[in-house]
Amino acid sequence: MKKRYIEAAWVKYLDMVVPHGAGRAQILETRKAFFAGASTLFYQVMALRMDDEKSEAQNMDAIDEEILMFVTGMHQSCGSMREH
Repeated sequence: MKKRYIEAAWVKYLDMVVPHGAGRAQILETRKAFFAGASTLFYQVMALRMDDEKSEAQNMDAIDEEILMFVTGMHQSCGSMREH
């Protein structure tokens, strides 16, 4: 059987992020969104591989920066929510 990288990442995400005791609908919708995001990123990266090596590295850096900005924003918004 082939290794299922995205499924393994989903299981970690489910344990670390989705609230324990979440309902079936919340888990299902979150799983669909997780796999949709993984699919989108995969096909974006595959398209970027058509570029030359220098452009590919710059594009990967841009993706990394975008993800880090999202994570930072999430931490900031969660922190401000906790203060209320």
